[in-house]
Amino acid sequence: MIKINLMPKVEIVPKKPRITLPPIAITDVLGVIVIIIALIWIFFSCAITRTRIATTKFRIEKTKVELAKLEEAVKRVEYLKKRETELRALINEIENLKPLTVREVIILDEIAKILPPYTWINKLNHNSEAKTISFEGTTFSALSLADFITNIKKSEIFSDVTFKSFSKKTEEKVEVIVFELEIKVNPDVISKVFKKEE
Repeated sequence: MIKINLMPKVEIVPKKPRITLPPIAITDVLGVIVIIIALIWIFFSCAITRTRIATTKFRIEKTKVELAKLEEAVKRVEYLKKRETELRALINEIENLKPLTVREVIILDEIAKILPPYTWINKLNHNSEAKTISFEGTTFSALSLADFITNIKKSEIFSDVTFKSFSKKTEEKVEVIVFELEIKVNPDVISKVFKKEE
């Protein structure tokens, strides 16, 4: 008997080879977990580091602004310290002048006391370093000038009268005597008078 196959031919499709993974070992799983943990740690470390860097930059900028303000304040303080030193120096000079001013007043007061009538002082120069007073004056008579010199010699504050010049002049149809004198000042006596007045 003859067998005839009337069935259509079935094509045989070649089977695709199956890909099979090798069996996974526990060490492989642990390795993957360690790598994932390491990557997560690196990610968070980078994020934290970026945050710290940003915070540090912000602090640096803030510190620079504060430093600029403080530099202005430091300059102001330095200026004020310099100004304070200058003012203290001026105050010291003024304090040093106070006794001199009082001494000048004491000297002028003494001159006013010993100056006889009709005798005038036109110019007065006090040399505190040389401890002398030189002045130019005018009087009507030689007797008034003699009284003035006598009063100077009697004064405790003055000593050593020296004539610089003596001349007669006519001013507004009146004859006057113009004189220049130099006298020494006793600073110790002035200091005693100054202490008494305090």
